[in-house]
Parts: sequence; structure tokens; C-alpha cells
Amino acid sequence: MARYWQTAAFAISFLNGIVWSAAGEPNDKGPLPQLGQFAIKGLDTRHNKIDQIISRYGFICLKISKLQRPYIIEDKLVAYLKTLPPSHSEIERELTAFGAVCENKGFRLDCAYERQVEKSVGFAGSPEPETIIDEFFRIDFSIVKNVDSLDYAAKFDRKQKVKWRRGWPKGT
Repeated sequence: MARYWQTAAFAISFLNGIVWSAAGEPNDKGPLPQLGQFAIKGLDTRHNKIDQIISRYGFICLKISKLQRPYIIEDKLVAYLKTLPPSHSEIERELTAFGAVCENKGFRLDCAYERQVEKSVGFAGSPEPETIIDEFFRIDFSIVKNVDSLDYAAKFDRKQKVKWRRGWPKGT
């Protein structure tokens, strides 16, 4: 049910932005331009499995309330952890190879993964973006040894900051 509300909130916020941009000025020159240019800098989706998951699921996770946990990305990250060999040392080796910082506490492995990404959003055919947003992602992984198994958890957090918008002076 939480996934339904996440998807609905994303669709509403996306459409709301289109409606407000359409209502902002009368358009005598034909149809409104189509949103369509998205550029993302800062993710290595070819070589980094965590970045692949962020690219696919991280941008659609909207934080409306704490009641929505787990985000779909958290489920996908836990599923990824379960594909790794069931050993703290192997999991730590894999996650640190992708840039995570890990602390092995014997029965518990905690890892933190942070990524800053620049997202440009614009209209198709426009020479410059309408908005540039800095996205900050943090994932806290926790793997706990039980008697005969491992318990996996991933907590996802995302923050956004508008870096630049059309009409703002460059360099602010």
C-alpha cells in the first residue's frame, strides 16, 4: 500500500509542476514545450550496483511521512545484499569496493554509503536546463549475524537542494 502512495505522490507532484508552468503564462505560440531532458551526474551505473539501484529507484522515493517505510529502494537494496556471500567480510569487501564505509563489530556489520548527484531537468530541445538540483543520498546498511543466518536492513535517506534555476544568476 505504501508503494501505491509513493507512486501517486510522485505523479501528482510531477503533474502539479507541469500544470503550474502551463498556468504561469499564456502561450500564443502553439503547444507547451515537452519536459524531457534529464541529465544525472555523479552515479556510476555501469560498474556500481548500488548506484544502479539508486538510479532506478532512488529518485522516485518521496518522503511524505515516516509511515511509508520501507521505501521500494530499501527492499531492492536488501535483496541485493542477500545476493552476496553470507559472510561479513565478503559483504564488507563488496560494499567498500563501491565506496561504502564499514565498521565490523563482530556480530554486526554497519556500512554507510553516501552519494551526491547533480540532476538537470529541462525541456526537450532547450540548450540549457530549467533547473539543476543537488541530490544527496545516504544509505545505512546493517547486517546482523544470528545463530544460523544473517538479518539484513537498509535505511535510505534523500535530500534535495535547488542549485540553479532559469532566471537565477549563474554561480549562485
